[in-house]
Amino acid sequence: MKTLLIALLLLAAIPALCAPRQIVVADVPSRPGVTQRILVATPERALATVVLFAGGERPLGIQRDGSVVWGGPSLLVRSAPLFVDAGFRVAIVDLPSDKQTGALGDYRESLEHAADIAAVIAYLRRSSHLPLWLAGVGSGAVSVLNAAVGLQQGGPDGIVFPAGAPEAGPFAARLNEVRVPALVVRKASDLCAERDDAETAAFLARLEHSPRAAQLAVKGRASPDDRCKPSPVHGYLGMERAWIDAIAAWIKPFLKPRQYEQDQPHSNILETRFQALKFPERLCTMLLAQE
Repeated sequence: MKTLLIALLLLAAIPALCAPRQIVVADVPSRPGVTQRILVATPERALATVVLFAGGERPLGIQRDGSVVWGGPSLLVRSAPLFVDAGFRVAIVDLPSDKQTGALGDYRESLEHAADIAAVIAYLRRSSHLPLWLAGVGSGAVSVLNAAVGLQQGGPDGIVFPAGAPEAGPFAARLNEVRVPALVVRKASDLCAERDDAETAAFLARLEHSPRAAQLAVKGRASPDDRCKPSPVHGYLGMERAWIDAIAAWIKPFLKPRQYEQDQPHSNILETRFQALKFPERLCTMLLAQE
């Protein structure tokens, strides 16, 4: 109750965060009989679209009213309102309709997943010519790699790994196929990090055809407690705004409007559009309690 009261007081005190904006929940057909649900939040003046992939094997549970049943503790999901406040149109990607139950297996590395991401990108580009970047943490970073390597046509304009370089896995031999800017952000004091600066530099060096590949090391306190969970120092807890500002500053020089071939609107896409009084409450409450 005390945490909720603090969150509500902060909501009144910080009007910019979770302010009115358009929210769209869309079920995008991606493969035969399969839809991909996404939540899209758009600020008044957007600089670019950032598509967010949370890690883990559990669906986020995005509802038609814009609420999220699970996933609030996820670094990217809980930080989505801050991306919007930084001027980004944000799309949060749930698991597809055929992966809502059971283990994911190698789905993140699959051609099916690449097709799902391609459908999301195409949907987002139908309504905007904004540059489009992908960002992923944990196994969501594998999703980003899958798209960057596998979608040579209709892929992203840039990629971000906000919580360290991913394990390249089956894409290790194909990193030279990434042809868009790439950024790796890591905590200098993160005891959970599997890759140090040298290993991250080695990962980036393999992106030899990327126009620019770089890393940012964000300084912060180290903590041995629950160090690999999404909410402690490993998840930039309490540092989300500075972390996003650093990412935005690196991305912005690349943000030049592009023209895309516009597909005809897909008649089978189910959309719910509404002007939200605030960002989905579960995300706002978590963020505001940390301010």
